[in-house]
Amino acid sequence: MTARIMKKILLFLITLFSFCISSIHASHYMGVDMTYECLSPCTYRIHHRAYYDCSGAATATMLPPSITTAPSLTFVGLPNGCTTFPQMIGTWNFVHNVEVTPICPDSLPATACNGGTFINGVAEGYYYADFDFCVPAANPCSQFMVRFYNCCRNNSITSGAGGQGMFVDMMMDLNLGLCNNSPVFNEPASNYICAGQPTILDHSATDPDGDLLVYSLDVILSNDTVPINYLPGYDSLNFLGPDWAVSLNPSSGLISLTPNPTGGQEVGSFRIHVDEYRNGVHIGRISRDAQVTVISVGCQSNSQVNLSGIQNIDPTYWAPPDTILACAGINIGFDIIGTDVDTSNMVTVLSDIQNYFPGASTWLMGTNPTTYHVSFTPGPQQAGNTYDLSVVAESNGCLLGTYTTKNIKIIVKNSCLEYLSYPSDRYHSVAL
Repeated sequence: MTARIMKKILLFLITLFSFCISSIHASHYMGVDMTYECLSPCTYRIHHRAYYDCSGAATATMLPPSITTAPSLTFVGLPNGCTTFPQMIGTWNFVHNVEVTPICPDSLPATACNGGTFINGVAEGYYYADFDFCVPAANPCSQFMVRFYNCCRNNSITSGAGGQGMFVDMMMDLNLGLCNNSPVFNEPASNYICAGQPTILDHSATDPDGDLLVYSLDVILSNDTVPINYLPGYDSLNFLGPDWAVSLNPSSGLISLTPNPTGGQEVGSFRIHVDEYRNGVHIGRISRDAQVTVISVGCQSNSQVNLSGIQNIDPTYWAPPDTILACAGINIGFDIIGTDVDTSNMVTVLSDIQNYFPGASTWLMGTNPTTYHVSFTPGPQQAGNTYDLSVVAESNGCLLGTYTTKNIKIIVKNSCLEYLSYPSDRYHSVAL
């Protein structure tokens, strides 16, 4: 065999191998999100989480990690013409690649992440890196759009986005003159729900600085400028098509999905923004691209878990339907009750109140119904802020566990006297 023939064969094999690698990596994304953390006024840590479909060629039997790669970001500075761009400190740090499929633990071997065939399953690849935003320059940037793009979405999507690009971005404002942290999503972007059953997707976030958060659904992008191509009957607000009614709570980040009328099997993608406000001023935004999969197998025994409103609270500090009026230095206690109509299931209730009030006490009484008791005392440093508390009730009914989330607003004032000016006679009963 001549050297020329050998060279042609080698070139063919390299081309074939490259095509196979491209094909393997071409259809595995289910979602992506980014957040940032302030380490110092100049140094920010960017957290990047990508969600993969375990049934794709690239991700089948991917646990332990086999194909995750560090992300590549681009930065766009504002105002136009600025020349300061952040520099990475070191390299991307790999944290984990773990399965986050929302399925009962005993059923995990049935997912594609573990070689099973029941459902595809979701794996989360998590990296972080530190960046210096104070690089000397003649014309510094005051804001940054941080962008991530890669190809491609998995091909199980029925709304028309399968195989198209994956893009997310976030906005950082350096004009604040202080360390600001972005909101952080409370749950992974892993959504499996049952056909025909009303449900709630929890895409709420917690802000470490107590800033006001506002949620919205937006057009999904294939890259920084091009929207994905939806099939007829689907769009960014109707990502599961005409069989489902979609409603987003802009204050809580909870997405309600209601059969309309059938709630059939679909796989849809959506993009949710979380805008951050401080004293009425917009100071940042993160976004998440996510996917929801509707299945029918294994759902026959599922029953919806329910959460009550606020119970057993001094009426002085309660405003219907789900608002607590808190005064710095005064202890408040309340209950919320979780119930599953299937009495053989166990209900667990929890919340993120420790993120806002680190000294809060919580405990559970009973298994179904389950009473979740909360006791907390706001400090003077929390006065003047409004907190969006997420309470989650989860039932262990299998194969897919079910959960419900309720949002409670906690308004903290320096003194109960401040509530006298609140625009409602309901608040005039606050104890003085």
